[in-house]
Amino acid sequence: PKGVMVEQRSVVRLVRDTAYAKLDADETFLLLAPPTFDAATFELWGALLNGARCVVHPEAVPTAAGLEAVIREQGVSTLWLTAALFNTLIDERPEALRGLRQLLTGGEALSVPHVRRAQAALPGVTLINGYGPTEGTTFTCCHTIASPLPEDCTAVPIGRPIANTTVHVLDAAMQPVPLGVEGELWIGGAGVARGYLGRPDLSAERFVPDPWSAEPGARLYRSGDRVRWRADGTLDFIGRNDEQIKLRGFRIEPGEIEAALAALPGVQQAAVMLRTTPAGERRLLAWVAGEALDGAALRSRLAAQLPTYMLPSAVIALERFPLTANGKLDRARLPDPAAASGGTAGARPRDAAERHLLAIWESLFGRDGLSVEDDFFAIGGHSLLAVRMADAIERSFGQRLPLDTFWFRARTVRTIAGLLRDASGRVRWPLRVPIRAGGSRPPLFCVHTIGGNLFHYFELARALPDDQPVIGLNAVGVGGGEPARTSVEAIAADCIAAMREQQPHGPYRIAGFSSGGTVAFEMAQQLRAAGEDIAFLGLLDTWAPGVYRRPAGSGLIGRLRARLRPVLQRDRITHALLHTLGLKPPGGFPDGASAHWWAHWSYRPRMYPGRVDLYIADVSRLEASDPLLGWSRRVGGNLTLHSVSGSHGLMMKPPHVDALAALIRQRLEE
Repeated sequence: PKGVMVEQRSVVRLVRDTAYAKLDADETFLLLAPPTFDAATFELWGALLNGARCVVHPEAVPTAAGLEAVIREQGVSTLWLTAALFNTLIDERPEALRGLRQLLTGGEALSVPHVRRAQAALPGVTLINGYGPTEGTTFTCCHTIASPLPEDCTAVPIGRPIANTTVHVLDAAMQPVPLGVEGELWIGGAGVARGYLGRPDLSAERFVPDPWSAEPGARLYRSGDRVRWRADGTLDFIGRNDEQIKLRGFRIEPGEIEAALAALPGVQQAAVMLRTTPAGERRLLAWVAGEALDGAALRSRLAAQLPTYMLPSAVIALERFPLTANGKLDRARLPDPAAASGGTAGARPRDAAERHLLAIWESLFGRDGLSVEDDFFAIGGHSLLAVRMADAIERSFGQRLPLDTFWFRARTVRTIAGLLRDASGRVRWPLRVPIRAGGSRPPLFCVHTIGGNLFHYFELARALPDDQPVIGLNAVGVGGGEPARTSVEAIAADCIAAMREQQPHGPYRIAGFSSGGTVAFEMAQQLRAAGEDIAFLGLLDTWAPGVYRRPAGSGLIGRLRARLRPVLQRDRITHALLHTLGLKPPGGFPDGASAHWWAHWSYRPRMYPGRVDLYIADVSRLEASDPLLGWSRRVGGNLTLHSVSGSHGLMMKPPHVDALAALIRQRLEE
C-alpha cells in the first residue's frame, strides 16, 4: 500500500525470537490477508520462519461460516483479523472463532464492548491488540489484553514495542514528553521501511535519521499518531495529528477523495468525513455542492478513479454547504444520507421475503426508506457488510448464498429474493430461526409478527448479553408453500411445536413484539394448560385485542372507525365486516399476512393467571385509550409495566432498543 518498500531481512527480525505472541512449531497460522496487505508478512513468515503450519484461506472474501470451517477442520490456532472484521464476527457469529489459542486484531482502535463480548464468547482465547502502520511492517507495538477487562476500562492500550523495534513519544521540537502527556509516535528499528516508492520528497519528510541509535543509517518514521505513556509502560492511542482516517484496516486521506470529487464536472465544493450510524457502523461519507448534481452518478464516476476502500458509502449532493458564523464549513450540519435522499420511488416490497430482506438492509445500513431496487454497492455496501448480510440471510431463510452473489448475480433486494425462491416461486422459511445461536443462558424465544416477520428482533438480540441465545419462531405458510393459519390458537400451537424441538420442557422465556405479543400470550395459555412453567412472558408494545388508539370521534361511530382503521389501511374492509357479522371469509386468503390479520381479528383471549411483563413505548401510551393497552382485563396475575422511549417502530431500533434490552435483561436475570 502506498508503494512502501520493506526489506525482507527485516521481516525475519520481527517474527523470530519475539514475545508478543506464541510463534513456534506448535502453531497453525491462517493466511487470510491478500499479499498487498502488510499483515500477510506476519501470517506467512510468522509461520514458515518458526517451523509452524500455514493454511491458505480458500475464500477471496472471508465469511464467518468459511472461517469457522477452516479453523475447525485445519486446527488453526493463530489468527490475525482487522478490527473491522473482528467486530463483524463478534457481532454476527463469535462461535466461528472457537478453537483458536491466540487472536491478534488491530488496524484501528479496538472497540471495548466488542472485546468484552469476545472474552465472554471465547474463553481460553488470548486476545492481542496489534498496532503498527504499514511503514513499520505489520506490528510496532502489541498488547496482550487482560481477561476480563477491568470494569473502568474505556480504551485498549496498544502496548509496548515488539523485539527489534523502538518507539519514541516526542513533542513538536522532537523532544521526549513526560509520562501521561500526549505526543507524536516516532518508530525505529528493524521494521521501518526504506521509504515511499517514487516519492523522495515524502520519504524525506516522514523518514529521518535516528538520533538515539548507534546503528549506521538508522532512521525513525514519523507516524502522525498521537499517543501517551501509561504508568505501567504501555502506550495509549489518542488519535491522529492530521485528518487521516483508519477504516477497515486501510488508511485513508480524506483530502485525496475531496480532490477527486472536486475535479468532476459541476462540483464546486467537496467534503469527506467518517460518521457512525446508530447501529455502530462506521461509514465514509462525501458531500458535494453545486447545481443539479446527482450524488449516485458522481459516486459511480469516482469508482472508476479510486480503489474500493477509498470509495465513500454515499455521495450526498447539496446546492450549497452549511456554514458557521465565521463562514467556515459547518461539518456538524452536513446531512446524513437518509435525510438527504431516499430510495427508488415506488419500489416497495411485494411479499414477506422482500419485506424481510429490506429490513435486513435497513438494519445493516442504519437507514430507513431504502428501496427493493436500490443497488447494494451504490448505497454504500462493502465486503464486510456483504458478510453480515449473508449471515443474516442464512439465519432468516436457512439458505447460504455465496458472497460473489452480491457482486455478480444479485445486488438488489428484489433479485436476492428471486434467488431464494424455489422452482415453484416460493421461499421456504425455517420455523425456528437462530437470531443468536450461541450462549450459555436459557434461550429467549421471540414470536413473529403478522406475515411471519422476525427482523424486529435483530437489533434487540445485538443489544442483549452475548451469552443470551435468541431464537425466532416463524409462521407456517409464510413463503406460500402451504396455507397460513387463520386462528391465533393454531399459530401459537405451531410456534410451541417449533420451540419444543429445541427445548422440550420449561421453564420457558417468551417475548413478542406488536402482534407477536398476542401469539406469545396464547402460547403461554396453552403451555400452562399442558403443565409447563413460564419463567418470562414479555409483551413488547402489544395492544390487547379490542383495544386501539384513541378514536378520532366519539360514540359508536368513533369506536367503529377506530376498530376498522387497521383493516382499511390494508384494503381488508370485507374481512372486517364479515368478522363484525360473525361470518367466515369466503374462500382462501391472498397471502399469509391476510390470514394472520383475520386470525388476530377473530381472537378472544382468556384470562391469564401468570405474570406478564408489558413493555410500552412512550408514544403508544399517549395514544392508547387504555394506559395498559387493555391487558389489565386479560391478566389475572402480576402485570408489570415497563416504559420505553420512542414510538411503536422506533422502540425496536437504536438507540431506544438498548434501554428495552436492559429492562428485559434485568427480568431474565431475575
